[in-house]
Amino acid sequence: MKSITKFAFLLVFCLPLFVLSKNNPESDTSVVKAFIKTANEKLAAGKTDSAEFYYLKAGALARKINFNRGFFDYTSRYSNLLYQELRYKEALSIAEQQLALSLKTDNKKMAAGAYNNIALQYHALGNFHLAGDNFIKALHLSEQLNDPVNQRKFYTNLSSLFIDLNDKGKSLYYAKKGYETALKLKDEVQIARSLVNLACSRILNDQFNEALADSKEVISFGKRSGDITMQLTGIINVADIYLRTKEYDKALEWNKKGYAMLTPGIPGDYDIYILAGLANSYFNLKQYKKADYFFKQVIGNAEKQLTLSELKDLYLVGSNLKEKLNDTREALALRKKYEVLSDSMLNANTQNNIQEQEIKYQSSLKEKALAQQKLKLANHRYELQKKDKWIIFSISVSVLFMTLSLLIYLVYQQRQKASQAERETQLLQARLNGEENERSRQARELHDGVGGILSAAKMQMSALKEDMVNSQISSYAQTLSLINYASEEVRNISHNLAPDVVLNEGLEKAIDRFCKRITQPGLNIQCYLIGKIPALKSEYELLIYRIVQEAVNNILKHSKAKEAIVQLSINDTILNLTIEDDGIGFDTSISSKTGIGLKNLQSRTLDLGGTFEITSSSSSGTTVYLEFDVKPYILNPNQETVNVTMVQNEEHQSV
Repeated sequence: MKSITKFAFLLVFCLPLFVLSKNNPESDTSVVKAFIKTANEKLAAGKTDSAEFYYLKAGALARKINFNRGFFDYTSRYSNLLYQELRYKEALSIAEQQLALSLKTDNKKMAAGAYNNIALQYHALGNFHLAGDNFIKALHLSEQLNDPVNQRKFYTNLSSLFIDLNDKGKSLYYAKKGYETALKLKDEVQIARSLVNLACSRILNDQFNEALADSKEVISFGKRSGDITMQLTGIINVADIYLRTKEYDKALEWNKKGYAMLTPGIPGDYDIYILAGLANSYFNLKQYKKADYFFKQVIGNAEKQLTLSELKDLYLVGSNLKEKLNDTREALALRKKYEVLSDSMLNANTQNNIQEQEIKYQSSLKEKALAQQKLKLANHRYELQKKDKWIIFSISVSVLFMTLSLLIYLVYQQRQKASQAERETQLLQARLNGEENERSRQARELHDGVGGILSAAKMQMSALKEDMVNSQISSYAQTLSLINYASEEVRNISHNLAPDVVLNEGLEKAIDRFCKRITQPGLNIQCYLIGKIPALKSEYELLIYRIVQEAVNNILKHSKAKEAIVQLSINDTILNLTIEDDGIGFDTSISSKTGIGLKNLQSRTLDLGGTFEITSSSSSGTTVYLEFDVKPYILNPNQETVNVTMVQNEEHQSV
C-alpha cells in the first residue's frame, strides 16, 4: 500500500516574515539566495551531491549573517533532500534546527512546518510515539493560524501514521478531514494527494470499492497532469486492493502495468513497491519460483530505502515465500526480522502514548470551539443590550399600530354588518310592502267588484219577491241565503287581505277580532292576551298578524280540532306567541319537509329574526311556539305593562 508520506512534498516553505539586520550587507543575502537557486537546479538535474554542497554553503552563510529567511529556506529544502535520500537521522537534525529558530523568533507557521518535518523523520525511523506527538503539535499550530493548506497536509500525515498503527477509525477520520480540506481549497494536486491517503485508509477499513474508485481517480489525474509518479501511486494501490480481495490475476495485471512504466528517472522506492507487488501476486498464484525471483530483486534495496513499517510487511511476505520453497532457515530469519520490527513499532506503550496525544489534541479543539462559542455568545448579548431600547420601541410602535389597525378593522366590520343588516331589512320591508299592497288591491277588488255585484243581486231578488207564487218562495229563500253567505265570505276575505284594524287599533285588538271572526260552529277559538303589548311599528305588527293568520288557517284546514287557543304575551321586550289545538296532530318530521303552510310560517318567523318551535302528536294535538325580540320595533320604549287580561270570544254571530 503506497502511503502519501512517500509521495507528497514533505516541508513547508516559509514566507518572508523577517527583516534583514542592518549590519548585513545586501550582497551577502543575495549570495545565500544564489546558493539555494543553484542547489535547486542541481537537484532537478539529478546531481544530488552538487545540490547538497550548495545547500550547505547557503545554510552556513545564512547562519553567519543571521539571515533568518534564508536559513528557513535552507532547512526546508535540505531536509527534504535528506528525506528523499533516506537519511532520516540527518534530516531530523536539520528539522530540529529549523524548529529551534522558529520558536526563538516566534514564527508559528515555520514552527508548524518544523514539527511536521520532525514527525516525518520519526515516522520513517519507526518511532511512532514521537512521530504522533510532533504531528499533533504541527496540526494544533495550523489550527491556531487558520492555515488550511498545511492543515490538509498534517491531517494526511497523521492519517498515514494511524494506518501504520492499524487504527482503522482514526486513520479514516483524518484522511477524510484532509480530503474535505483539499476540496475546499479547490486545488487538484492537493485533492489527488489526499485521495491517495484516503484510498489507503479505506483499504485498511475493507472499503475496497470506494478505495478502488479513489485510486483510479488518482491515476486519471496523473494522466491529465503528466505526473507519472502519481499514476504509479494509483496503480500500486489498485494492485494492493486486488491482492486483498484475492483477485490475484487482476493484481498481477496491474503490477505488470506499473512495472512497464518504470524508468531510470522514477524514484527508487516505486520499483520496490512494484517488485514487491509482483512477488506477492505470484506467491498467491502459487507460482513460487517467479515470486522468489522478484523478491530477491527487491529485498536488498528495500532494506536500504523503505521505512521500517513498510519493510516489516515485506519481511512477512518473504518469510511465507521461503517457507513454501522449503527454505526454512531463510524463512525463520525473515520471520524474526518481522517480529522484531513489529514489536518495536506496534507495542502497547507506543499506541497508548499516541492515543493520549491525539486525545489531548481533540480536547484542545473542543476547548477552542467552546471558547469561540462563549465569545460569540458574549458578543451576541452585547449586541442585544445595545438594541434593547430600539427593540422595545419598535415593539411598542408595532403593538400600537396593530391595535389601531385592529380597532379600525373592527369598526369597519361593524359598519359593514350594520350596513348589511340595514340592506336586508330594507329588502325584507320592500318585499313585505309589496305583499301588503297586493293584498290591499285584491281586497278592494273583492269589496268593490264581487261585493257590489252580490249586493245588486240581493236587491234584485228582493224586488222579485212580490211577483212570486207560493211554490217559488222556497227556492227564493234558498237563493237569497246563498247570496248572503257569499257576501259574508267576500267580506271576510277582504278583511283578511287588508286588516285595517291592525293599522287603526293595534295588534292586540286585531288578533282578538280575527279570532272572533274566524270562530265557527264546531270550532271554538279562545284568544288570551297576557301583559300590555307595547305599540310597535305598524309594518312589524302587520307581520305578526300575518303569522297568526297563517297558523290559525292551518288549524281550520287540517286539524279537525274542536278547541283552539291563541295566546300572546310579553316579557320585557320578548314577545311570545303560542297557538294550540286539540286536533288530530301529525308527524312533524314529514310535514316540516312537505307542508307549504308550515314552511311559510317558519319562513316568516325567521325573516323577523324570531325562533320557531312546533310539537304535535295524535293524543294532544299541535302546539306552535314563536318568540320575537321586539325591542328594535317599539315606538314608545318607556311604555309600562299592565296586569294579565283575558278576552273570551262570544258565540259566533252572523255579520
